[in-house]
Amino acid sequence: MGAYREGTGMELKKVETKTLRALIYEQLRERIMSGEIKPGEDLSFRTLAEKLGVSLMPVREAVWQLESDKILVVKNNRGIRVNALSQADLQEALHIRFILESEAMIRSCKNRDSDAVLPELCALMEAMEAPECNARAFVDLNKQFHFMLYRYANAPLLMDLIERLWVRITPYVYLNITRNEDLTISPANKFHREIYNCFVRRDSGAAVRALKLDIENPAIQIIQEME
Repeated sequence: MGAYREGTGMELKKVETKTLRALIYEQLRERIMSGEIKPGEDLSFRTLAEKLGVSLMPVREAVWQLESDKILVVKNNRGIRVNALSQADLQEALHIRFILESEAMIRSCKNRDSDAVLPELCALMEAMEAPECNARAFVDLNKQFHFMLYRYANAPLLMDLIERLWVRITPYVYLNITRNEDLTISPANKFHREIYNCFVRRDSGAAVRALKLDIENPAIQIIQEME
């Protein structure tokens, strides 16, 4: 199948096994998570359709799904806005994230029956620590790292809830990361190493404590910046 594209806009790679609506949904969600589309930013159905090189209908369907996820707000059936979180909402979301991911971490430490994932986790940590790693790559690698850790949780409903929270929280994490001039010395790298070492030992208690620091450290900065 071909690719839908506009010269300097977004590119949508069509995959045969997925509907166009699902592809647009995933593309928009990823762009919101990456910070390319920012919280509070105004959009329109027509602009999105033109950038993606598709008709209005699948864009509307994808946007309506994102609205049901509380990610977008549709105004008068024409305007669209990325749903921004208040300071209180973000604090609550981060707290819930810790609760859910703690459960995923505990289950994954308990259920891990292979070391096959460990080299992959190491590669992700090394990529985040590399001098050439920029903010957008860091956000993507960070998500891969956490979700790979939870691979053995065997809890699809739990992971779905975690994923939904990440979509709401990650844009703020991205904006915070862009303010760091040198990501090689980001505290997150230290916390990731600690989480990894605990995961190797299957020490779920210590892993959860390290996870708490990993979530709380940027959260403090993000909340302060919103004041």
